[in-house]
Amino acid sequence: MSTLSEDVLERELKPLQMLNDNYPKYLLTMDEYDMEADFAGIKKLNVLKWLLKA
Repeated sequence: MSTLSEDVLERELKPLQMLNDNYPKYLLTMDEYDMEADFAGIKKLNVLKWLLKA
């Protein structure tokens, strides 16, 4: 999944933003541009880098 489109990014972030808990939240994408970002505590990460780091 790519979140380069603003509509897709908003669609994917909305459910995570609705959760009222203190757990970390991650949006894993295949994006190679802007691979790491933070949206009010929701971290966007490239899934391949995330898997290789684990």
